[in-house]
Amino acid sequence: MPSPYPRVRLGDVVTVQGQRVQWAPFIVAVVGLALAVGAAVFVGSGPSFVSENGTWGLTVLAIPILVNLFGLVCVTKGWRRTMITLATVLLGLCLLSGFSVGLFFLPAASLMLVASMTLERPS
Repeated sequence: MPSPYPRVRLGDVVTVQGQRVQWAPFIVAVVGLALAVGAAVFVGSGPSFVSENGTWGLTVLAIPILVNLFGLVCVTKGWRRTMITLATVLLGLCLLSGFSVGLFFLPAASLMLVASMTLERPS
């Protein structure tokens, strides 16, 4: 008996009018930012990120968001090599800051790498 649910492939996660839109790395990066900023408040284990580091810490946390925004531009333009480079830089930043906030952005970096590998040039 065939399954009533459609088969979903990795590249077809989000489609808008038949065109693939790879927003997943950006969305996951924004969630990672929210978790990095508010994790101590939710757990109740200490001061918040902003009260501990000041507002300059938010500029440091904005770097992965900006890299993912530029990745969205690369998706629309079909710049695969630039996307792979951005994903590699983001993975390097995650490993460099792995024991503080890097782990919050590791899912976004790995999704960006997957998105760069499945990226096709627009026709």
